Amino acid sequence: MMLSGPLSRNDIERLASLQCAILPTSLISELGVDYVRSFYRYAVKSSHEIVLAARDDAGGIAAGCVVSLDIATLQRRLLTGTPLLLAALPRVFNLLPRLLRGSSSTAPPDAPELLLLFTDASHRAKGLAGALVDQAEAALKMRGISRYLVRTFDDATDPALRFYLGKGFAQAGSFTANGAAFQLLEKRL
Repeated sequence: MMLSGPLSRNDIERLASLQCAILPTSLISELGVDYVRSFYRYAVKSSHEIVLAARDDAGGIAAGCVVSLDIATLQRRLLTGTPLLLAALPRVFNLLPRLLRGSSSTAPPDAPELLLLFTDASHRAKGLAGALVDQAEAALKMRGISRYLVRTFDDATDPALRFYLGKGFAQAGSFTANGAAFQLLEKRL
């Protein structure tokens, strides 16, 4: 397995499909694969996001990672840089209950945030997610960034929570969103 270089149009297609398959309940995925493609096309060109992917032995995308350097402006940037409104309109009635439930956070996001990390089921337990996190951290350090955040379910049995704690993250707060409890984790670099 190797980490990828620049992402081609086919890579973006695969990242979008893979994300929708692995993270179907993420808000971005719920907007549909066409929107997810638009999201990745935007993110790979954005100076505010880091998009990374790991390839399998055949050169295909096996895992993906997205870090936002400016999470506070991400929604606004997606509204102006992607067809977010067009994608959301047909789904507004399905998404409205989630949006109306709101969220409360004990720690505002004031640092870069790891937004997405996923691995194709056939490539799990091979170190790809860990390698992507290591590569993201190297990119953050090169930018002079000394800490970043990740949000994950507040469930001790959740593999993602165990993964992040094993990678050196520590709890920085908690919040609820869409009726679910989450932890905000922080890692100092």
